[in-house]
This record gives sequence, structure tokens and C-alpha cells, in this order.
Amino acid sequence: MLPPPGFWLQSLSLHPVLDLASSADDSNFSQVHEAPDTTLPDLSIIAPEYTEGNILDIAGIDLHGDCRGSRPPRRESLIVVHEGLAVVCLISRTPKIRLLNLRKWKGLLDETKDDLQAALEHADYKELAVPGVNFRVNQMELNGTGRYLALVGDNDVTVVVLPRAIWTDAKREVVPTTSMRLDLMNYSQIAKVQWHPLSEKQTHLMVLSTDGTLWMHDVTAGAHSLERSYHFIGSSDGLPPSRTNRAGMFGPDLDEEEFVSFCSGRNDGKWGSMTVYGVTRSGDAYSLCPVLPKRSILKPEILEELRMENAATQLEQSSLGQYSQTQYYWRSTMIDEMLVESRHQLESLPGEPVAVMQPRTTITLKTKALGPHLLRPAADVGVDFDNATDIMCLQTSSLDVLVLAFRSGMLRVCMDIEGPKPLWHITAPPTQEESALPFFMVAEDIDLALSEPRIGSHGSRNEFTSLVSDPRSPHVLYSYHSQGVHCINVERLIGGLESLASSPAPTNMLEAKILDEMGDDLASEVTLLISTGETVESDEAAVIGFAVITETSLGYSYILMTSLPQLYGDVLAVPVKYRGRSSTKGKAAGYTPALEAPLFQSPSVMRKSAPGIVLPDGAPINQPLSKSTHIPTLWAFFEHIKARRSDLLDRHYAVLDLERRVIHQEVEMKKQQGLIQLWEDLIDNRATEQIEKMQEKLEKLRLKEYVHRKRLGLMLQILMDETQPLTEAEQKWIKELAALQKSFNDKMRPFKEKVESQLEALHEKRDNLRKQRDAEYATAQAPDLGDTQRRRIEAALKQEYALLVTATQKVVRLKETARKVEDTLRYHAVQKTPQLQQ
Repeated sequence: MLPPPGFWLQSLSLHPVLDLASSADDSNFSQVHEAPDTTLPDLSIIAPEYTEGNILDIAGIDLHGDCRGSRPPRRESLIVVHEGLAVVCLISRTPKIRLLNLRKWKGLLDETKDDLQAALEHADYKELAVPGVNFRVNQMELNGTGRYLALVGDNDVTVVVLPRAIWTDAKREVVPTTSMRLDLMNYSQIAKVQWHPLSEKQTHLMVLSTDGTLWMHDVTAGAHSLERSYHFIGSSDGLPPSRTNRAGMFGPDLDEEEFVSFCSGRNDGKWGSMTVYGVTRSGDAYSLCPVLPKRSILKPEILEELRMENAATQLEQSSLGQYSQTQYYWRSTMIDEMLVESRHQLESLPGEPVAVMQPRTTITLKTKALGPHLLRPAADVGVDFDNATDIMCLQTSSLDVLVLAFRSGMLRVCMDIEGPKPLWHITAPPTQEESALPFFMVAEDIDLALSEPRIGSHGSRNEFTSLVSDPRSPHVLYSYHSQGVHCINVERLIGGLESLASSPAPTNMLEAKILDEMGDDLASEVTLLISTGETVESDEAAVIGFAVITETSLGYSYILMTSLPQLYGDVLAVPVKYRGRSSTKGKAAGYTPALEAPLFQSPSVMRKSAPGIVLPDGAPINQPLSKSTHIPTLWAFFEHIKARRSDLLDRHYAVLDLERRVIHQEVEMKKQQGLIQLWEDLIDNRATEQIEKMQEKLEKLRLKEYVHRKRLGLMLQILMDETQPLTEAEQKWIKELAALQKSFNDKMRPFKEKVESQLEALHEKRDNLRKQRDAEYATAQAPDLGDTQRRRIEAALKQEYALLVTATQKVVRLKETARKVEDTLRYHAVQKTPQLQQ
């Protein structure tokens, strides 16, 4: 039987890269793979096998607060993939960074014809030696070139320079690396890091702290690499925090100034690519623009479009006050500076991006944050929109779409209708209209149903919800959490709105058009990509890393890492436009997925054997239990009965759960069958209409072809009537003409050969004369002159040149004098003419 298409991904759970007992030294290789278990897990239900082997619980003292309830949940992103290389982090007392060559692993399975046992015998990985990392790693970020790896802790960031040898060699070894710890100049906890997409060499790292400070570091400049700092709330100059429409900072209000995540804007080459969105724990969203590294990659053509759009925007806002006029002046100055510098790049081709230095406008002025953004319409009070965890801006074509993630599993799909715009701190005070808070238009609320604890989780809830974009599909994103991974496709929701967003229209008119276009039947498609198990009895099987693979040799797939730790992966389906969704529509919180995990996997309680009885010492063996008076034996049987009763209850509840899921699946299957029948009827109706139209068109084409054939027949008949065959006299004249031409050629052939020979002799004589003339001329033109003769000749030439220049100047002066004389004579003649007439 052939293995499934994603067999090489599904078998990653058995790879030794996540085994702490294994070593990167080749000497321990034989001890690692003595008897591997080649039984692949079921991807639909990932259950932990050894809960006591969890390596994420670290005992120790945290100087920044050791109370679990007082500190926010950690952001965990411990796997990254770049060009077939997967980097994973094993959290232990000393974090271990290991690299897995996915191409090599897939090639091993191809060479062994999917023999997993043989492939595991040659499975390799590399381990990075990073001596300076003595903190718990919460996040890893790899830059666009794959050379710099950022390891992020609660209060530390270390950048590791990956050697180039790791991309080609797959031998198991410990690789020494060069690393440096950034000087953050801040004591607040780190919320998130991200590489700036416009950096020329992909070396600028943005670090967000929980107090709302965004640090821009150029890692090539060393540990003290801070270029610029930005502030979502307040600034380093002592500006007061933004507390518009807020009553104070008591209890939950503290979350309003605690930032948890940020993201870059839409990479359109305009203001969107220079914007950074941040979100607080309370769900308030802010934006910063412009945020640029020292050298950025921009396109001159797009900058020209930006300049024209900026001028058009100013015409619409001409009635505003001095504040907007000053902002427009600095925006225009910034665009002009970038355009002037981009034009100096003469070696660039049309349409090619060029490196632009950071404009002086962004250096002399301080960027002002915009926000908090209002959400329209307002959220339902009955829905849990507290404890925001992540934010993401989708890379759509013409619409700024942001997704806010919350700890409860709620996702808010928002649209920035106004679009990002740069703002700076200036002295002119804004008017009431200019200081109005911006807004996001909420397109949809999605509930991933994570607020309630899952079965067997002992009352634990989801701690963190993270978002990951899809590099291939801009409308697709993934949300991974403690219960699995969900795939969200928003193309059905916003696919028809992008054309409206690209049309020039005021903000209020554009908002009205989008509201008219959006209907109740438009909703995103949400699917449960993978679940950590409906019957997981441990809280340690959370997803702590997720990455999408788009390389050609590896295919379109995904890979994730759980906290056990284990690796899992599978092939991704290519998104289809406007697919039918398998979900039920809700009222307040959008909709929740209606499909359950597949039923082909039996519950874990059914796979367990019945609890056995353990008789104590001294128990009578051949005596019936009813006649036994041995107290320990009776107590052992009593405990055995309790255990059997508990086991039967667990099996009973598992059967009830299976019955519920079967009924749920039957209902959903009926709904899907109805939807399929509806689409089949629609296709049949459309096919019938198309067939009728095609038949009508075919009849018209047949009639047209008949008319053309008839016209062609008439034209051929006329041509045959007007074209007669040659007469006998004409044929005789043609034969006589051919005979005369042959006789003439025979008589003239000797004379022709004589003339050709004479012509060849003349050509040869001409060539000899040319050679003789060239030799004599070259001898005459190259006399053997001494230094004194050369100096005399040069002096004579200079003197002649000076005489010619002097003569030319005299001629010019004479022409000018003659012109003046002619003008004088003409003037006198005009003056004398009236006198003669009198």
C-alpha cells in the first residue's frame, strides 16, 4: 500500500531532532536509534504519551515576577522554516537550538522507498552552540535572508549569525556560531520582535516592549545597535500618555497601556509598508507611521503615485486647520526627499526597487501614534473580547485588513477604511475635527470556541492565541493555540470589497458602499486544521510553533511543534475561491465550526485494559471471597471495585460522547448534502442555459458559413470565366522565346568568360597598388623626429592655433561692427524719409 502524500511530514514525529537524550555528536548515533518505534500518530488527535517527560516546566527564580497569576501568558513561537531548513528550540535549563534539513529528510524517504526504519538510521540534524543564551526562549524570528536568528526571552534578545555551511551539509554535529545580546535600554518585558520588511539588507529588528516602546535595531552594528525608538503611548520626552475617553487606571484599566503584540502594515510600497500596528491587552489598537530603517527598499514609481495621492488628499482636506496643513507640508517634504534620492540611483532599472536613505524628516521629527482606534459596530457585551494576544495585517491587494486575536478564541476581522497616514508631533494644536479618534470597521467576529475547557483538561483554558500568515495565499491565515490550529480564509468575506477600496472616494462614501456590499451570507471560511485531541488528559499538548512551507521541492505544506515536544506536519490544500463553508452561523459571535474531529480514532479509554487487582500479602488463595475475613484482602477487592466502577463510567461517558459526535456529524452531513444538492441544481440549470445558448450560436455560425461558401463559389465562377487557357499561337511564341534565349546564352558564353578573367586581373592589380600605396604612406607619415623637432612643431601648431583664434575673434568683432553700422544707417534712413516727404 502506498503511503499518504504527506508521509515525510507525518513521520517527523519520530525524527530525533527533538529528543533530548540524543546528541549532535556522531559517537552517540548508534545509541540513539537502537529500536525506534515506527508507528505513526493520528494527526487528528494528538495525545501525549509521556506527560512526565515535559521539558517546559522549569524550576527556578524569576527576578521579574515568579507568580504565575501576576504575569501574562508567554508568546511561544519556537519553530521557523526558511528554504527547506527548520530551526527548532528545545526549552530546558540551557535552551538547545537545532536545525533540521527538510530536503534531506524527504530525500532519505525517497531513497529508501518510504522505509521509515531505514530512514531513521541516517537521520541527521545540527545543533547550534550559543553560549550566551541562559534565558528561557519564548520566540524565534529568522530574517528574510536566513542569516540572522533572533532568540527572544522575557527581557533579553540575542541575535545568532547562522553559518553558511548549515545550508548544504547535513552531517550531525555541533556548529559554533557568533552571537550578540542586544542592549535594549529598557526594563519592561518584551512583547514581540519582528524584522522590518523594508530593510535593505534585512538586518533591522523591531522590538516591542509591554510599555508601548518600539525599538529599531540594526544587528550589523553590534550590541549597541539602536537606531531609533518609537512610542505607541507617550514618549521619552515626557509627553503624557494618551488616555482619551478614559476614566482612570484602576484594575483592568492597566491592560489599556500594556502592549502584547504588533505587526507591519500592508506591503504596498506606500504608507502601509511604513506602518506598524500595535494592540494592548484590552484590545485597543494603535498605529505608528512612518517607521523606517536607515536604508529602505522602495520603488520610485510607487513614490510618484504616493506624491499624487498626497496632493489629492490635501485638496479634500483644504478646509482643515494649521495642524493638517503642517502635517501635509512634512509629508510632501518626506516624499520629495525620497524621490530625489531614488533618482540618483542611475544603475537601477525601471520598476526596480532602490535603496533610499532615511529622510531627514523622520530624523528631526518624532513620529506620533494614532489611536486608540474605535471599532464600529461596537462589540456585544456578552462576548469575551478581553485579553487580546495578537494582531496581524493581511497582505491583500488594496484593502487594509487586520485581524485581532483574543485569549478566549475570538477573532475580529477589521478593515482600516481611512488607511494609514504619517503623523508627527508638531507645535500647532489640532482642532476638534482633526483630533477625532480613528476607527476600524468590523467585518466579522469569529469564535474558535476556545473559551470553554476541552474534555479531560482538568478545567484549564487557552492561554495564548497566535496568528500566522500564509506566504502563498494573502487571504489565508492560521491561528494556533493550546487546542490545535485553525485555518481562516477571508476571501469570501472581502473578495468583492477590494475593488471598492481601490476606487477613489471619500471615507464616508466608501464606508457606505462597503456596508451595502456586505451581506449576511458573506462569512469567512474557518476549518479545524489539526486538533491536539478531544480526549487529551494533559494540559501540555499545546501548539508552541507553526510554520507554512511553500518551497517547490517540499510542496505546499505546514509543520508545527507541540509542547511535549513533538513535530507534526501534513500537506495543505490549495485554497479555492468561494468554497462552501462547513459551519453554522451565529448571532453575536459570528459563527463556530460545526465539524468534529474524525471518528476513525477510538478514544484512549477504550484502548486501556481493565484495572487489575493486586492482592496483599497473606491473602487466602483458595478461599471464596464471601467467606474471607482477611481485612486487607477485602479492602483490596473494595478498591478494585471502585477502580472498575470509575473505568466503566469513563467508558460510558466516552460512548455518550461518541454518540453525540455521530449525531452531530449526521446533522452536518445532511446540511452538506443539501448544500451539494443546491450547487448541483444550480450547475444543472446553468448548464442547461449554456447548452441552449451554444446551440443557438451554432445555428448562427452554420448559417454564416453557408453564406460565405455561397459567396466564395460565385467568386470562383467569375474568376474561371474571366481566365481562359492559352491559345496555340501563344504557346508557340513562348517556345520560340525560350529557344532564342538558349541560343543567345550559348553564343555569349566565351565572351562572358573572357570578361570575367579580365575583371579578376584588374581587381588583383588594384589590390597590389593599394598595398604599395599604404606602405609608402605609412612610411611618410611616421618620420623619425627628435625631441627638439617635436617641441618646435608643437610650438608652431600652438602659434597657428592662437592666430586662428585671434582671427576668428576679429571676424566676430567685425561682424558685430558691421551689424551696428547697418542698424545706424537704417535708423538714419528712416529718420530722413519723413523730412523728404515734407
